[in-house]
Amino acid sequence: MLNLFETKILGDDKFISAGKPSPADYLQALKLLDVNPKKHGKEDSYAGSILGLKAECHLLFLPNDIEILNRLINEFNQEKIQKIN
Repeated sequence: MLNLFETKILGDDKFISAGKPSPADYLQALKLLDVNPKKHGKEDSYAGSILGLKAECHLLFLPNDIEILNRLINEFNQEKIQKIN
């Protein structure tokens, strides 16, 4: 499946400087992809969502678990989170 993507951000990439929950790597990936963090952030996990929100992204959350969505809404500004079914 990785062959479907031209640009890949992997956990062992050289620019990865700090692991979760630091948003530094998330921000570096956005820079590498030339993506405006104020407009983009797509996640399907709690940890990834936390990183996106800490990077001040507007989050599109692809939920597997509605409890995770509710947890994120309680912890962050609901206006920055949009649920996708």
